[in-house]
Amino acid sequence: MIISMTGYGKSVVGNEELSITVEVRSVNSRFLDYSSRLPGFMTQFDHVANRLIKNKCERGRVTLTVSVDFNGSPTSIPKLNVELLEKYRELVTHAAERTGSKPEIPLETYLTFPEVVNLESGLSDETLEALFSEGLDKALSELCEMRKTEGDFLADDLFHRIEHVTERVDEVLELARLHQPKSVEKLKDRVTELIDGNEVDESRLYTEISIMSGKIDITEELTRLKSHIELFRSYFDCDSYAGKKMNFLLQEMGREVNTIGSKTDVLEILHIAVDIKNELEKIREQVQNIL
Repeated sequence: MIISMTGYGKSVVGNEELSITVEVRSVNSRFLDYSSRLPGFMTQFDHVANRLIKNKCERGRVTLTVSVDFNGSPTSIPKLNVELLEKYRELVTHAAERTGSKPEIPLETYLTFPEVVNLESGLSDETLEALFSEGLDKALSELCEMRKTEGDFLADDLFHRIEHVTERVDEVLELARLHQPKSVEKLKDRVTELIDGNEVDESRLYTEISIMSGKIDITEELTRLKSHIELFRSYFDCDSYAGKKMNFLLQEMGREVNTIGSKTDVLEILHIAVDIKNELEKIREQVQNIL
């Protein structure tokens, strides 16, 4: 199953005293990267979030945002951030000294500055952790469902693109077969020109043609390319890390196509090789977002 690394999940949980809103976002990343924005009194649960996210997300840059609404509950406790209050006071004093003015900011104004006064819950840590875990689990489930849905769209797009590549490779195979006699004849003419009318051993002549023909023969490259395509298709049903496996195969496909383009002298094959390279690049861009 193809799973996208892009997703979003949200949940709201709580009781009569408070509501906790949990939002989880994920985008593509080579590894699992986790960052969070939790209220100060909930940072103690960051390890809980880390564990739950690792259990449900193998790869991706995951961002967790949590906000709390106390619903006017009497259990909410205001807490003064003394260190931040001092920083604001020093900043105001420094600004006044630089401008030659006199700071006239009452204490009440300082208390309205961002995060100087924060509400904290009077609920037990066990209750808060249980609510937080419940909310995060629901948000992660929604995120994972969205990743699967996005993965289905990606799979459909990749299927059609890889089918197009397969069709173009079959065209190259047919063109290579049709042009093989002409290529051998061209090589024979070149060798004949080289000997400049001098009598040569016929068997030696065909040996030289065979060697030179091998340098422009693209059969092996086409065989490997078709093999890579079949393996790529099998990753549509891969359990995990399909994106990394697909990305590796795309690099190998690109090398084979480049070799085909450098070896052939058939204009139609060159044009098809360019088209295949463009399609592989589009596939690669999509694969970057697959788990």
